[in-house]
Amino acid sequence: MVIRSLLALVAALALGCSASRTEVIVVADSDLAVPGELDEVRIEAVSPEGVMQSATATLGGANPDLPRTLGLVHEGGALGPFLVTATGRRGGATVLVRYAEFTFQPGRTLTLRIDLLRECMGVSCTASETCAAGGCRSRTVASSELTEWNGGSDGSDGGASCGDTNSDPTNCGACGNVCDSTHATVSCSGGSCVVDSCETGFADCNDDPDDACETDLTSDNDCGSCGNNCGRREQCCPSGCQMGGC
Repeated sequence: MVIRSLLALVAALALGCSASRTEVIVVADSDLAVPGELDEVRIEAVSPEGVMQSATATLGGANPDLPRTLGLVHEGGALGPFLVTATGRRGGATVLVRYAEFTFQPGRTLTLRIDLLRECMGVSCTASETCAAGGCRSRTVASSELTEWNGGSDGSDGGASCGDTNSDPTNCGACGNVCDSTHATVSCSGGSCVVDSCETGFADCNDDPDDACETDLTSDNDCGSCGNNCGRREQCCPSGCQMGGC
């Protein structure tokens, strides 16, 4: 299973999907106020073999509105059941959790709606159930409940796109996923953030684009270069570590 996009409407989907693609589009929506009651949605998908993939979307501000969508593509192995967990959060705290188990249908692109509803707040269901409109129901979603995807998040239109998530550093890999440019020049390549260069005096010592050029090269622990530690009686100066100060 491959997650195609991070809770974002993708232009390619709006143009139509190949008849040979085996895919489920998860549509996450809520009747809670954004961002006052809900500011994040996380989707986790677990395969029959126990392999988990996840995606998180930030809500509110300049981020795309609900509903948000996530494309799950089947690329081998058992068709199901796959367990999808949708978690709604506010300020880092869990507000609602919804579960759904489904099975891919070969050669079809189908829609799985998951609604995080106010009426489910505080409702406890059994381990095999989840809360939905009207109360607790089985987590298992029948094939007849998976409708054909027509490119729209609500089944009525083609939705919208935030641009090229493969190359846009403000929507890298997902709508609203901004590459960290702290002390850095960054780009987006293939949906992943890349640190192209660092400001003078800073470096990307951990090779992690998520925090860009995180290291101050004027510190005694990384003086002039990554891992260059000044001695106990040395101080980091413009020319390097020096005894007795600069």
